[in-house]
Amino acid sequence: MSRTEVTRWLYVEIERALKELVSAVRRRCRAVELVRQADSEVAEWAARAVEARCPAEELASALAGLVPVMPDNVRLAKLSPPTVVSQREPAGADQTERLFTIEQACAAGVLPVKANAVRARKSQAARRGVDFPEGQTVVGSRARAYPEAQLKDWWARTSEDGRTSSG
Repeated sequence: MSRTEVTRWLYVEIERALKELVSAVRRRCRAVELVRQADSEVAEWAARAVEARCPAEELASALAGLVPVMPDNVRLAKLSPPTVVSQREPAGADQTERLFTIEQACAAGVLPVKANAVRARKSQAARRGVDFPEGQTVVGSRARAYPEAQLKDWWARTSEDGRTSSG
């Protein structure tokens, strides 16, 4: 092969590779868009199931099939409000009481500081014997959700004179 033929062959191969690349990128973009639409639909239906008080175990079971195919940056805990929890509420519990993670409570103004400040106060309060509410585990996360009244009560018990009280 002459140098001209090699050059021509190389250009043809480059052109073909670029066409295939463009085609593959378009296919991927279509697939990503379909996944985004499906994720949005799943989040909407999950939120509806939570609002309808679907048992958390059944909801977690239905969503379990998503875990292997979900991108790393998607967290099931972000399906809130309302918050998905893994435990059923006690029989006498107020069925209308909203649950908040620490981050949600801070963002909603339930707790008047940022989440890091709550965590620091939680540690200080524990050393002084003031227990933080137990809460409930959020599905697909290590986060816990707490009833608003319990968070406010805990905050009040740890706010007296700017120091953590003994309860």
